[in-house]
Amino acid sequence: MEKLTCDVLVVGGGLAGLMAAIEARMYVEKVALASNAPVGRGGNTMVSGAGFAAYLGEEMPEDSRQQFLQDTWNGGRQIGDLRLIETLVDKAGPALLQMEAGNGVKLQRVEGKVVRRRPPGHTFARQVSTVFSGYPYKTRGLSITLPLARSALNLGILGLDHCPAMELAVHDGRVCGAYLLDGRGKRLIGVNAGAVVLAAGGGGRLFAHTNNTRDVGGEAFALALKAGAELRDMEFVQFYPTMGVKPVKVTISNSLFGHGAVLRNGSGERFMERYDPRGDMATRDMMSRAIFQEVEQGKGIHGGVYLDCTGIGEDILLNVYRDLTLFLRKHGCDPARDWLVVYPSTHFFCGGVKIDARGYTGVPGLFAAGEAAGGLHGANRLAGNALSEALVFGRCAGEAAGKYAAGLKGVLPPLPEPPLFSFRREGSVSLEEVVSTLRKTLWENAALVRDRQSLEKARDTIAVCESALETCRVSDELEMGYIYRAKNMCLVGRAVVEAALLREESRGNHYRKDFPRENEAYRGSFLIRLVGRELVLEFRTR
Repeated sequence: MEKLTCDVLVVGGGLAGLMAAIEARMYVEKVALASNAPVGRGGNTMVSGAGFAAYLGEEMPEDSRQQFLQDTWNGGRQIGDLRLIETLVDKAGPALLQMEAGNGVKLQRVEGKVVRRRPPGHTFARQVSTVFSGYPYKTRGLSITLPLARSALNLGILGLDHCPAMELAVHDGRVCGAYLLDGRGKRLIGVNAGAVVLAAGGGGRLFAHTNNTRDVGGEAFALALKAGAELRDMEFVQFYPTMGVKPVKVTISNSLFGHGAVLRNGSGERFMERYDPRGDMATRDMMSRAIFQEVEQGKGIHGGVYLDCTGIGEDILLNVYRDLTLFLRKHGCDPARDWLVVYPSTHFFCGGVKIDARGYTGVPGLFAAGEAAGGLHGANRLAGNALSEALVFGRCAGEAAGKYAAGLKGVLPPLPEPPLFSFRREGSVSLEEVVSTLRKTLWENAALVRDRQSLEKARDTIAVCESALETCRVSDELEMGYIYRAKNMCLVGRAVVEAALLREESRGNHYRKDFPRENEAYRGSFLIRLVGRELVLEFRTR
């Protein structure tokens, strides 16, 4: 096993990880950044809409700090952590402007003023996007990550590309590093660190249909559980309502609804007001469920519903949504004249590792940020708050980790012996089949609409998958890494299902057709910890 030493190790190479590494470098000399993909070229930031929700003070005279807070609180069905919401609201604006000034991330501006959009759930237009012309439309988030990656390189931060974390290293209850698998050299790397920041994203790839990148499979959640941290709100998985089905698979911006876009079923009928009084300005949870139900009732078209942007006006489409409009035209669809077909896709985990406003997990030496962390969004996330969360809490966690590591004055806890990894094993079970079965059962039984019967079916299938993984053939180190990832996916899938079973109500992204209404008794969060191989859940009211 190769060994490395650093003050702070950040796991995850997207926006949250890059901000954590850059901020930690302000306090310590040696910072390493481990990423499943090349740093800055993996994770969901890359495929995001590149939009941040923020209150920018004088630039938004009609808006206010309190209104942004209230929108986020209400959007999460009033179970989000108010300390985290306050931190987001207070720091998103300044952090966004500092990133523009100091890291080369350009914001869309006209005559010096930021261009603002209003997605559903926001009372005022407060979503600000980066300039992503020159980047492929599907990976326009590179306009954020690549400038930040250059900043990290200039600061001397060590990038460990293609090095997924297998397990965190724990000594006497303190996290002191991690064991990475070099996917190219096929060797184990033990990293001894004063502090670790988990910023490896959520778990969208747990589900068969998702708009997440391939390297987002819930690893951060599993690593945290095994190290002694708690998860929270894992039943709240957000589904993006307007994933393009025809003419091309692409994420279609929700802010179009703020400019007059509407949904129509296969008959051309507008239907959102039958599900929510806000109509086409309803939040993502309500919109996704409404689309699902229209299709289930046989009112869909090509497996989805129509998104009609013809009422927006060609001038706005070409000025505000120019890149999207040109992209769609290249695929034979003019949104000023043609209707698109859309359907929900697994998008975001609102739950995650339990943290405080500094990103601290409660386990000495372990911090978390971005989609890896939970609590900010409650039962549902508003558009634009994901990137703002990654920006703000990446900085918070990096600062806290840097200060923690600096306090050690170079005296690191020893790196324990690595776990026993079986790099050679005979077997006949196909790993690909096991993972496919897992993802299929979560999509069919624990996604947009759930009930006890479907969730128990998912639980049983996950147990079968976990048993099958013990008999999978392993021919080399790389395959061992895939099996570890699959085991982590099963563990996180269990967390989602068990929390969903216990929450006998419908709230936000979690919809139980056997308990279709909100229940005041469930105004709170299920916390999850790992005891041996078993998950222990505890409900805490607000």
